[in-house]
Amino acid sequence: MSHPFDRLSLCQAVWGWPESACSDDTTGENDLHQHVNRLKGLETFFAYYKDVVASYVPEQLGGVPAALNGQADLFALIRHIKHNVNTSRQELLQSFFNPREINGQQPTKTDQDRALNTAMKILAMIDCTTNNSHEAMGVGVSLLNKQPPIWTPGRSYNDLWNIFFTQNECPEIENEPSASILRSSLTARKLVKVTGLKLIGTNDLRNHLRLDSKSGVVGIYHHTSVLKQHLLQVKNDPSSHCSIPPALAVTRHSMTESLTVCQVS
Repeated sequence: MSHPFDRLSLCQAVWGWPESACSDDTTGENDLHQHVNRLKGLETFFAYYKDVVASYVPEQLGGVPAALNGQADLFALIRHIKHNVNTSRQELLQSFFNPREINGQQPTKTDQDRALNTAMKILAMIDCTTNNSHEAMGVGVSLLNKQPPIWTPGRSYNDLWNIFFTQNECPEIENEPSASILRSSLTARKLVKVTGLKLIGTNDLRNHLRLDSKSGVVGIYHHTSVLKQHLLQVKNDPSSHCSIPPALAVTRHSMTESLTVCQVS
């Protein structure tokens, strides 16, 4: 897909930024100024976006259209996912691609799956592999040994969060009065010094704090600005659908802020 891309349109698709922030209409000048300032903290996310988009290569078969013909199609697919969070993957793909037939032809199933995974890497920053192929997301070689969960045809977007982020509670720690103090004082520098672990930055939200015990490598999700945007979306419009569950975003954001005091690899 072509570059450069429209940053404001991307933010509108992912976080529902208002139309006024994505136009040159003078009536939205104040909103435009506000959102342009918010763009400054998202440069790492934009660089990640470019890499993800560049990795999408459509299948070029005679007479068969590509699943994504440009970034406008990608933004449309992202919006379609957000508006159909309780729809199964199979129905989601059908409702998006059926109206886009060209001369009775649809993109191949493989290309549709690839397009969906591309959209999910941008919208939710998780690898929702739809088959047994593995697509790395820059989390370090030692953390790539685990096969990502497969988004089966009968499961919805909302189902994925229960699959990918099963919470394991530790009441012995959580019930301690000093638990909040412990969390706030846990920095990357202290973690490395005390444990000897190596921290590696990850773009995949699922790999945050994932430990590879053999190599002593821990993944640290380093897009705190992305989590902040998800939380701002819910704060500004409680009725909107947050692409990442707010409780999860709060947890990941607070833990990531604490653990990125020193630079990770």
